[in-house]
Amino acid sequence: MTMRLFLPLILVAVAVVPPAQTGGDYYVRLTGNDAAGDGSSAAPWRSLTNAIAHVPAGARIRIGAGTYAEEPDFQVMSTISDLTLEPENAGDVVTITGNSSTSYATRIRRCSGWTFNRLRFTTQSNSVSSALTVIGLTTGVSGLTFNDCEFVVRSAGTAARYPVRLVPASPGGSIRNVAFNRCTMRGNDLGSGGGLQDVVGVYLVAPAPDTDTLDSITFTDCLATGNTGMWLRSGTNILVERGYVSGLNGYGILVGRADEVDARYSSGAIVGTTVELLGEVGHAMLVGHCTDDSRWTLDGVRVPRCYDHAIAVKRSTGTVVCNCYAAGGIDMAMSLKAAHDVVIEHNVFEAGAQGAFYVTGSDVDDRRTGGCQFVDNVVIAPTDRPLFALGGPLDDDGTNVIDRNVYVRGAGSPWGTVYGMAVSSATLPALWAAWAAYPRAGNDGASRVVGF
Repeated sequence: MTMRLFLPLILVAVAVVPPAQTGGDYYVRLTGNDAAGDGSSAAPWRSLTNAIAHVPAGARIRIGAGTYAEEPDFQVMSTISDLTLEPENAGDVVTITGNSSTSYATRIRRCSGWTFNRLRFTTQSNSVSSALTVIGLTTGVSGLTFNDCEFVVRSAGTAARYPVRLVPASPGGSIRNVAFNRCTMRGNDLGSGGGLQDVVGVYLVAPAPDTDTLDSITFTDCLATGNTGMWLRSGTNILVERGYVSGLNGYGILVGRADEVDARYSSGAIVGTTVELLGEVGHAMLVGHCTDDSRWTLDGVRVPRCYDHAIAVKRSTGTVVCNCYAAGGIDMAMSLKAAHDVVIEHNVFEAGAQGAFYVTGSDVDDRRTGGCQFVDNVVIAPTDRPLFALGGPLDDDGTNVIDRNVYVRGAGSPWGTVYGMAVSSATLPALWAAWAAYPRAGNDGASRVVGF
């Protein structure tokens, strides 16, 4: 007898979960409908806010021409990454204005890997302080890219206005790896206020540098204008390259701080950029109070126009100024005040009304200038303008090096002034003795004097 074993057949239902949707094009137009639309070209949405809330990671949001009076707040999109926002068609002009009820037109508080192409961010009213504010929360903002965008603020009155402002939320906020390429940052009315109280084209600051992170921010081929063009108050690995930056009655670029408070965790480079000060107050380029953990390089910076000093390094340590051209205004082309370990080489300095090169200490705490190198520069002083000016308490311990420079003097141009007193070539050693124990072996021994 053959025995047959019957085994029950057990069917197991396995749920197959399709992969999450990613990528794709989605559309927003002023004629769209948030309630009835599905984001397709045939049924677009009406608002950016609604689109951002519904698209998957990796999507591209194509925006129809026109002005969008809303404030996109990207905090809610912390789980969505790698989005692209751009005009629907190549010739479309898309403007995001915000409204008058908030202090910003567009705010980014947490997201990563977003790209913005050819968009215009502006403010509707004078009460809105920023066209774009990036506030990195503790979850952070990273990997943002802005290509060919424009940022504009209205600037009537004296309240501070910022076309672009990056400020990590304190404590523990983080903003990393943000790139601005071929962008414009400006105020539509520069106003007449002095100092920093009107428009600052770009403002970077970490309120609590011990806990906040503002790192790897780049500006390439950008144009920034304002009462101060850029205030790079803090942040590490900041790069400004191949751009144009101008100020009116503040600064062209202010790095660190202008007051008597040290700027911490501030480092970066300004490369191949033209900087101007167009008004009648201020310096074109100031590196101020960047000490200890702060290091900046100015390489190939061109300052053809300023009011006071073209390039000033004040109470800063380790700054490098190389391959630059600076023309002084009513003051100096290049000045050092209470600076240490500054390298100044391969530059051309053309004297302002008070001279080409100025060195002094601090009249606040008797801090002196020392450990600096002034090497391989061309210093030009037209007729009746001095080459050098020295004043205040100076570092005279012989740690400064002055060598291999070319001095070009106009007819009747004095060598320089010390405490406002004219110095002739016969007393030039005394001038340098006040600063760098001149003359001594290897100090300025290879320099040349050229007349014209």
